[in-house]
Amino acid sequence: GDELWDIDLVHGAMYRENPIPELRLSAQPPRSIDDYLSLVHPDDAERTRSAFVEHVTGRSEHYDVTYRGLAVDGGWRWLLARGRAVRRDPSGRAERVAGTVRDISESKAAEAALKQLADELESRVEARTADHRMAIAQLKRTVEELTLTQKQLVESEKMASLGQLVAGVAHEINTPIGIGVTAASHLQHEARQLLTAVQQGQLS
Repeated sequence: GDELWDIDLVHGAMYRENPIPELRLSAQPPRSIDDYLSLVHPDDAERTRSAFVEHVTGRSEHYDVTYRGLAVDGGWRWLLARGRAVRRDPSGRAERVAGTVRDISESKAAEAALKQLADELESRVEARTADHRMAIAQLKRTVEELTLTQKQLVESEKMASLGQLVAGVAHEINTPIGIGVTAASHLQHEARQLLTAVQQGQLS
């Protein structure tokens, strides 16, 4: 299914066999390389020309370039052109170049779809990574809060234990002190009665 082309640079003629039917240049055959390039996508024309010139002047071993060619329906078809100089002059400049053109639109479409899928997958991975990072950050904050709460609970438990200790000590102290106060009050009362009895002469 490849198109075969042969360019005679000395006479400025281009020969084509088995032209790709979907291309407009097949319906209106170009008579020269310039005519051919006029049907190449504007974004690809300069790159296609440069690759051809590099090979013609001997700066590259092969002519190998991918570009878009104008289709019969007004759209663009992706093409892969490959060629090689079959005759050069004594200075090394090509006099005749021959090669093939292949329609790679389907593979380009598959490549674009694959790239889109890869981009979508990358976006999903980035989104999930961001979600995981947020979840990890939330877990870290939760752990920090739990650690702080644990410390507060330990401090509260210490204070509660200290309170119980103080209450126990106070109880142990208050009991003998209370008995002592009661005894002192009783002795004070008895001493007053004894003093009164002595003063009244009731006791010698």
